[in-house]
Amino acid sequence: MLIFPVYFVAAAPRCNDSDLKGCMEELKVLTNNQDLAFAQTERELSQTCGHLQDAMQCVNNFTSRCFDDTQRELYRTLTSGAQQLLADLCTQGSGFRQKYLLHASCYRNLSSEYRKCADSYLSQQETAKKEDMPVKDKLRKSCCLFDGYKECTRVAVLHKCSPEAADLGEQIVTKAGGPLVQTHCANFKHNTPDCNFLISSGFISMPFPYVAIVCFLLMQLMWKSSQG
Repeated sequence: MLIFPVYFVAAAPRCNDSDLKGCMEELKVLTNNQDLAFAQTERELSQTCGHLQDAMQCVNNFTSRCFDDTQRELYRTLTSGAQQLLADLCTQGSGFRQKYLLHASCYRNLSSEYRKCADSYLSQQETAKKEDMPVKDKLRKSCCLFDGYKECTRVAVLHKCSPEAADLGEQIVTKAGGPLVQTHCANFKHNTPDCNFLISSGFISMPFPYVAIVCFLLMQLMWKSSQG
């Protein structure tokens, strides 16, 4: 999951908004169908994975076609966590998949909170991207938002689910953040003075599958910003 504001410029004539919109069509099936968005059976999860994998491949094809070597490497690095998360969840018989299915019914009970989170997190990141502040402060703010988002995920899940479900939810968010987030943001905590002056309160949680598809949504936002 990308949390840093990154701007890419098209390098090929076949690159335009319609390409990314086509990728996003696969995700509408999930956002319009709660049973698939919060899969809780092997069959539902396999269907969900099919749509997510198709969308991921579509975006990967877009980057291969439209980004230069440096941009592609940056994209791969920033989204490596989300891509690994998707691979772990969608591999039949994997330990991660079985753990997710064990707690999936409880996650589904939090669906309304999760939908709010998708809107809130994207909105906060988009606002941060437009703010006039030094790059260093923008990175710090992104880290603070991510830590608060991760903590709120745990608190929200604990409210209705088991500690084990909360632990798994935190693992999902951390893994989706990727290696750069895990290293660069390690020292930024949302409830410390360093973060308080950068962010507002009101973090909302987000589990899988919304964590996994955020990189697609942000890719669309980044592409639009590069065309502006």
